[in-house]
Amino acid sequence: MGKIDYGFNNNTKLVKQKQPHLKLTSEVRRFIEKEKLTIVDTFCESQTAKEPGRAIFNNMLDRIEKGEADGILAWHPDRLARNSVDGVKIIFLIDSEKIKFLKFPTFWFEATPQGKFMLNITFGQFRFAELLSLCNSPYGREKRLVIPPLAEANPP
Repeated sequence: MGKIDYGFNNNTKLVKQKQPHLKLTSEVRRFIEKEKLTIVDTFCESQTAKEPGRAIFNNMLDRIEKGEADGILAWHPDRLARNSVDGVKIIFLIDSEKIKFLKFPTFWFEATPQGKFMLNITFGQFRFAELLSLCNSPYGREKRLVIPPLAEANPP
């Protein structure tokens, strides 16, 4: 059975990322040839992975659940899940053997208990990094430093 190629492309930075994106695509193509993968379809997502509900991503998972493919090729696990819902969906599909292979040119994964555990930790790391960046951004610090009016701070 074939694999699905899943990529992420942020349209707001397309002009700035054009050259690196082309390089990444050629590296992925070399990886496909080296691993002798059969690609059923290619998906390119422009919606952020910080929140669940990406239409293209969900369509890809639906097709895997229907048996149209049995694996995913992505640049890195952080392209698949930067929120807890998407990470759990992928782990569940691996547990139910709908996803038999996850291939990454930059990351090693095997569907063993240890591999699933490490993948889950990797998904969690990227979620933590997202949350931490929100806290450390000027907007996040501003939000945390809001001082309530004196009456609210010291109720009678």
